[in-house]
Amino acid sequence: MTPPGAASSRPRYRLIEDDSGLAEAASLLEAELAASAATDPPLFLDTEFESNRQGVRLCLVQLSVGQSIFLVDALRVRTLAPLRPLLSSRNLLWVLHAGLQDVRLLEQALSLDRPPRMLDTQVGWALLGPEYSVSLAYLEYRICGIRADKGHQADDWVRRPIPPSQLDYAARDVAYLPAIFDHIKHRLEEHRRFDIALAASLATLTPEPDAPARLGLGSFRNAWQLSPEGLAALGLLIEFYNGLSPNEQGPLGEPKVLMSLAARLPRTKDDLGRIKGVSRSLIERHGSGILNLLDSAQRAQSPGSPVLEPAAYGSFAEHRLDAWMMTLRAEVCQELEVAPELVLPGRMTRRLLDAYSGGGVSALVAGLNGWRKSLLAPQVERFCERHPPPV
Repeated sequence: MTPPGAASSRPRYRLIEDDSGLAEAASLLEAELAASAATDPPLFLDTEFESNRQGVRLCLVQLSVGQSIFLVDALRVRTLAPLRPLLSSRNLLWVLHAGLQDVRLLEQALSLDRPPRMLDTQVGWALLGPEYSVSLAYLEYRICGIRADKGHQADDWVRRPIPPSQLDYAARDVAYLPAIFDHIKHRLEEHRRFDIALAASLATLTPEPDAPARLGLGSFRNAWQLSPEGLAALGLLIEFYNGLSPNEQGPLGEPKVLMSLAARLPRTKDDLGRIKGVSRSLIERHGSGILNLLDSAQRAQSPGSPVLEPAAYGSFAEHRLDAWMMTLRAEVCQELEVAPELVLPGRMTRRLLDAYSGGGVSALVAGLNGWRKSLLAPQVERFCERHPPPV
């Protein structure tokens, strides 16, 4: 390891600016990988790109297998296709840092039909301690003792020729990835988390979608202001909405449109069209059905039908439950020595809290899935045994 704080040395690399050079580079990389003793040899990657209102443009691709470094000028070569057989191999492990954009650009440029096996070193680091959104320069310093010069981060990657100092900067982004990878992989294997890190890295490419929302009267804070007829109408509209697929729910717009329908109780399609948020497509697709629901709700009411009391805007019980969930998040992550920002982000904790509210601790634990379930479930269960949630 270089002494802490040492400046990084100038890496050796080869700049590829034409198709023949790219074909040769691909062959050399394949030969180096074939000579590797590793079962799943790593390929270290990074990209430089230009992002503007017109989109994202891939400008440079940095590649290494730990020995030779190739900088491929994506604006000069005709196509990156010579790299496709290498990068699409299922025996290859892509190693990148904060690599979502890099992977997306390479998938598009190479017409890859499936995501790669990959380890994101930012994710791997987060599974070993409290830090998640760390920079590559930070890991270069923490692991390799290199104080990298990041003065080229905001450079123009479209202009040609690329200045030598800018190329040096690009090459350094893969020059130290092998040492960073070895360090992180060793520690992950010590904790039996290497496979979890692969799964978590892959999950950054395809974030888990939120489950389709099911509405209830509790979804409408101001439902207590409705008349008995309006309240009955809202109940029927909620049942109608929940029975639709997510695509079919789209034309209904925001759920607050249902509240407007229940409050106004329109009788004709012209009346429907005067309500804010009711689109022409909604009237064409569901107008008759909605009017029938509203009519049946009004006809079914009798004098003295119940109304709702307004729900409190907050309670100390809710504050205590929120605090309990935040304590669970902090203590479980501390015990496992993982970054809360990665393993239990805010969206996930809200989902788990909703699951608990609907079904208790068992539902909370069942709300964990994928790599989070294998990592967190035992610790979450033990925390709930030691610190039962507030009643």
